[in-house]
Amino acid sequence: MVWLADVPEHWQVNRLRFLTTMAGGMTPNTGTPEYWNGDVPWVSPKDMKRELLYGSIDKITEKAVSDTRIRLHESGRVLIVVRGMILAHTFPVAINGVSVTVNQDMKALSTNLNSEYLAIY
Repeated sequence: MVWLADVPEHWQVNRLRFLTTMAGGMTPNTGTPEYWNGDVPWVSPKDMKRELLYGSIDKITEKAVSDTRIRLHESGRVLIVVRGMILAHTFPVAINGVSVTVNQDMKALSTNLNSEYLAIY
């Protein structure tokens, strides 16, 4: 593990993977029109411009959720971008304020920690 500075002895140091459950996303078939333009937010890196998300540019239908393996993430998850050119200059992190789905460039983290704390640090 790379250290940024001295860590006080009374602090606990853990890897993120031991503090969270990470769930990836997917893209429902774009050739199936009944999967798109619904009411379910489908978050992708282009939506990651705010610290708190209440929607997305693209939306999918309930049918897309029920017919595919895409997961609906309850509000309060920490959303991160894990793939894409945006990572060359920034590391987008947000908390979803409503239930959302995410695409394959994203991860949704659930944790027993305070989501705001996790998103900041």
